[in-house]
Amino acid sequence: MNKKSAENETMEQISIKLPKSLIKRYNEYAKTKSNPRSHFMREALVEYIEQKEKNNRDHERV
Repeated sequence: MNKKSAENETMEQISIKLPKSLIKRYNEYAKTKSNPRSHFMREALVEYIEQKEKNNRDHERV
């Protein structure tokens, strides 16, 4: 899944506990942009998962 398809997909809610320092960083970052904090957190999760999947595929080929 790429970022574009993630934005168009029906969303479900989850609840996770994150360090206050990370939430503060995302809050500050989001204040400087036009999207809400959740947008950037979702974007980061998509990128992280895609990278992990790619690494797993690359590892399986070896």
